[in-house]
Amino acid sequence: MMIIIEGADGAGKSTLVEAFRLHSPRYFWALRSSGPPKDETAVLDALLWFAKRPAEFDLVFDRHPAISEFIYGPILRGKNFLAKFSQTTLLNAVDAIVYCRPPMPKIIDNVRKSYQLSGVNEKIEKIVYA
Repeated sequence: MMIIIEGADGAGKSTLVEAFRLHSPRYFWALRSSGPPKDETAVLDALLWFAKRPAEFDLVFDRHPAISEFIYGPILRGKNFLAKFSQTTLLNAVDAIVYCRPPMPKIIDNVRKSYQLSGVNEKIEKIVYA
């Protein structure tokens, strides 16, 4: 099983992943993505591993490059490393996507309370509404 927990910075993704970890009867790997990808090859290598992982490895993602790169890449770096790929194809092996979206004032408050990538604080509304 592959589940993606997605949403803007400060939306509660890590909190939800931690709740899965504490309360799920299943064993799974929780994978967290923070920081921009090094390059297109690094992203593609990770996506290939996810797709070809042993069947007994259930994965829960705290953000996934096949979603976040399409939003954060253009807004924060001016480039999407995965632009030449179909998002549908990249997400083909995913069983579920959970989108966290609390009210905007809560997201802004959470973003201000913790470290963020360069540009996130200034562009959080553009990121949320992308």
